[in-house]
Amino acid sequence: MKNIVICLIDKMDSHMEEVLNRFDAAGYEMNVFDNIYENKVEPHSVIYILDEFINESYKDNNVFFLTESQQLMEIVYKLYNEIFEGFIYVEGYDLNYVAQSKVYEAVLKDEENFKLLNKSIYLVGEDSSSRKSRYLNERFKSISNVNEVISTEGKILCENKIQKLYYYNGVYYIFSAGTYGGEEIINLCGEKIEKELTIDRIVNLNGIKLENEIKDVLWRISNNKNIFIENDQRIQALLKNIKDNIIGMRYFTQKLYIKLLELQGDLLNDTAKVLVLSFIAIIEKNPRYHNSILRMCLNSSNMDFTEKFFLVYQLIRRGFVNEGAADEETNKLMWKLYRNIVDSAEKQLSTKLKYIKRENRNEDLVILITAQFLSLGHGPTKTILDRCYTLVKTMHKKVLIINTRDLMPILGAVPFFNINSGNVFENYNDINSINYKDISIPFYQSSCQMPNIQEINQILKVIASHKPYFVINIGGNNITADLCSKIVPVMNVSTVMGIPMFLGQFFSVGKKLSDGEKKFADSMGIERERLIEGVFTFDFKSQEHKYARKDLKLPEDKKLLLIVGARLDNEVTQEFIDMLKETFEFGTFIVFAGYFEKYASIVKEDEVLRNNSIYLGFQDDMLAVSELCDIYVNPPRAGGQTSAAEAMSKGVPPVSLNFGDVSVCVEYRFCVNDFEGMKERIKKFIEDKQYYKEMSELAKKRAEVLLDTDTEFVRIIKQMENSRYFK
Repeated sequence: MKNIVICLIDKMDSHMEEVLNRFDAAGYEMNVFDNIYENKVEPHSVIYILDEFINESYKDNNVFFLTESQQLMEIVYKLYNEIFEGFIYVEGYDLNYVAQSKVYEAVLKDEENFKLLNKSIYLVGEDSSSRKSRYLNERFKSISNVNEVISTEGKILCENKIQKLYYYNGVYYIFSAGTYGGEEIINLCGEKIEKELTIDRIVNLNGIKLENEIKDVLWRISNNKNIFIENDQRIQALLKNIKDNIIGMRYFTQKLYIKLLELQGDLLNDTAKVLVLSFIAIIEKNPRYHNSILRMCLNSSNMDFTEKFFLVYQLIRRGFVNEGAADEETNKLMWKLYRNIVDSAEKQLSTKLKYIKRENRNEDLVILITAQFLSLGHGPTKTILDRCYTLVKTMHKKVLIINTRDLMPILGAVPFFNINSGNVFENYNDINSINYKDISIPFYQSSCQMPNIQEINQILKVIASHKPYFVINIGGNNITADLCSKIVPVMNVSTVMGIPMFLGQFFSVGKKLSDGEKKFADSMGIERERLIEGVFTFDFKSQEHKYARKDLKLPEDKKLLLIVGARLDNEVTQEFIDMLKETFEFGTFIVFAGYFEKYASIVKEDEVLRNNSIYLGFQDDMLAVSELCDIYVNPPRAGGQTSAAEAMSKGVPPVSLNFGDVSVCVEYRFCVNDFEGMKERIKKFIEDKQYYKEMSELAKKRAEVLLDTDTEFVRIIKQMENSRYFK
C-alpha cells in the first residue's frame, strides 16, 4: 500500500520545493499541480485528478490532500473529507485563492453543518500569522516530521459512505458518490428548502450527468410499464450501451454517474425503479441492489404474485451465474418473498386445500412435479426420469410427471435489465406419456403461461382426487408443488448443492449440509429432521458412439483439458483463461463443449488460445467425448456436476475450485483453493503418471457411488416415510 499525495499549489518556490522533497524522501508518491490561481483550478478538480492519476488504485492506497491555500483547504476538507486519508497544509503563504462557484462561498461561511468533521489538518512549514479561518484553526495539528502524517483516521470508500446532497439556491449539488439507500440533505442557505428534489435539480460541477434519452425512457416506463414490454429490445440495447460506457469510466466518475442513476430511480415508481436497480446491480456486483428490489416487492401492495415470482426467478438466475449477486440477507429476503408469493396464490384459489391423512392416501402412487422438462441432455430432466425409474422398477410405484413449466417464466414480466426466460418444449403440451428405458411414464405439461391461478387450481384438484402417497418436487421454487404440501407430503429434491426455496415437508440435499446452511435453515424455521442429507446421484444417457481423436479434430500429442457447460459465456472468465494458458507449457490443449457463443470473439483477439483450443459446441454424447480427454477442469461456477460425474465415470480425474456444486460432487481430493493450485494440480496430473493413475481410479470409484440411484434414493424415501412429519 502506497502513500499518495495530491498537491494543489500555486507557488513552486524553494520553500514549497523543500517541503515536497521531504515527503518524497519519506516515500510518499507526489502528484503536483501548480499555478492553481492562474489556471482557475476549482475544488471539484480533485475528482478529475484522482480519476486521471490514481483511478482504481485509489481503493488500495492511502491518499492525502496538500495545499497552501486556506480557502481551498477548507472547501476540500468539508466536501471531500471522507475521500482522503488526511490533509496537509503548508504554512508560510497568504494565497488569495477564490473559488469561482457561489456554492463554495456558502460552504466557507457554513460551520454548523460541518462541525462534526474532526480529521486533523497537518501543518508543515514556517510559522505564519495568516491563519484567518477559525474553522481550520481548530483542526490544525503542527508536525516537525513528515512521518507524523498518519493514515489512522481513514478514508471511506464510496460504497460505504452516506450520500450527501448540498442544497443552495434551488439546486442540489453532488460532489462525490456515496452508498445506495438514503441521502442526507445539507442546507447551505440557512432558509427553508423550497424546491423539491428532482433529477434536473441535481448538479455536479464536474459536468457528470445522465443522458436525456435514458431519463426520458425511465420516466415513460414509470408512467406506463407497457412502454418497456413493447420496446424491450430497443431499451435493452440502450441500457447495454450505457453499461459499456459506464464500465469504461474512471473510478470516481463512474461512481458519480451510477449515483445519479440511483437518484433518478428513487424518483420513479416501483416498476421503473426495479429496472434501474437491476441495471446497476450488474455493474456494481453488490447484492444491496438486489436486496432493495426484494424489499420493494415485499412492501408493495401493487405488484401481483406473478410479477413478484418473475422477479424472484430473475434474481435466482443472477445469483446462479454471477459472483457477488447475493449474500445472506438476499437469501432471507428471497425466502420471505417466496412465502409471500405462495400465500398470495393460495388466497386466489377457488377451493380451500384440505390435507389427506396417511391412511387415506394411495401408497402405490407418487406424483413428481417439475418447473422444467426438456430432453435427456438436460440434467434436471434426467434427474426426474432417473427417480421415476427407481420408483417404478425398484419400489414398484405408479408415477405421474407434471411439468408446470414455470422456471424463469415470462408471465408477470416487469421492466428488468437483461431478462432471462426458461426453455419450454411446446410439443410436450400434446403428449400424455414419456418413454424412458423400458418404461412408459404418464406425463402432463401445462399448456398455458404459468404461474396461472386457474391452471394451478386444476392441478391441485388432480392431486386431491388421486391422493398420492407423496409428491416429489424436483428443483424447488415451485408454487404448485408447495401448495400440494397442504394436501399431501411433499419432498423437494434439489438439483443444486444448496437449499432452494421450498415450503414442503421435506428437503433432500445431495451432500452434508454445512454449519452455515444449517444455521440458515434454523433461521427460516426449518426443523433439522426435515432436511435429509445424502448423495446426489445420476444415471447418464447411454453412450452411443466410440470416437477417435481425429474424428473431432483433436490433437493426438497433447493432454486434453475438458471444459463443459451450458453457460460458459459467464463461467469462463479472463482469469480462468489466463490460468489455462499457463498450462500450455506442460503440453495441454483445451476442449470446450456445451454453449460458448463468445468463444469466436475471444480467440479472435487471442492467437495463443486460438492455436491451443477447440470449441465442439453442444455434444449429444458427452461420455464418448469425455473418454478422449485427460483432465476435466471445472471453471468457477455454481453448477456443472453432471458433466463432472460423466468424466469421472470414464476415469478422467477432475480439478475444481473448492466451492460450487462440482466441488461437492467430486469431493475434496479433487479440489484446490485457487487458480494457482489448479495449475499445479494439472501439472502434477501430467508429469506424475503414478499419481494420475491413482486419481483416475479414485474418480471411477466416486462415479460408482454417484451412479447408485437405486440404493441412495430408496434410502432417502424410507427416511422420509419414517419421519414424524410424514403424516
